[in-house]
Amino acid sequence: RYGYIYMTLRELLSTYVEKHASTLMKFSGRNVMTEPPRNCHIVEVKDITGDILRSVVDVYNDAFSRYEWHLPWSVEDAQRYFTKRKPKLFLALVDGEVVGYVEILMFKAVDGGISAEVTVLAVKSRYQGRGIGKALLSKAVNYLAHSSIANRAFLVSVAGLEGFYRRLGFIPWRESVRFVIPIPYISST
Repeated sequence: RYGYIYMTLRELLSTYVEKHASTLMKFSGRNVMTEPPRNCHIVEVKDITGDILRSVVDVYNDAFSRYEWHLPWSVEDAQRYFTKRKPKLFLALVDGEVVGYVEILMFKAVDGGISAEVTVLAVKSRYQGRGIGKALLSKAVNYLAHSSIANRAFLVSVAGLEGFYRRLGFIPWRESVRFVIPIPYISST
């Protein structure tokens, strides 16, 4: 369920608090095709321009600001990230406005296989619940299935959204565990 590192840390630490903040999910191979809402278009990004960067940062900050782990993202942060990582990006447009995006990173796994990770799926809060996130994830999975780039795909689900991802063909694989170790009072003298 957790892996050997979790079990080792659990044995070594006598005092801890563990929080199950997220779940690593693996694509099952069952692609659930979901069309975007009538007024929404999903587009593949070939070149990330300054306008696209600003729009992605706006979507990211809007979509994730309600979570305790969220750190606001700046255009400069995004520029550095996209320059270094070079992810595959799909945007959701409603009346020309970027309202969501999905990002995919490819990496070589320990076993030598190529894996894909859906690193971000974000939709502006006022557009959530309309099927835009489903359409974005469906487009990403369809892209991976037809490109034969990766032989497996993963994503990390925020706690509570596992059912959403399960309906789109992902299955829980590992729980992400964060250990919080209490530090005894340390005197300032």
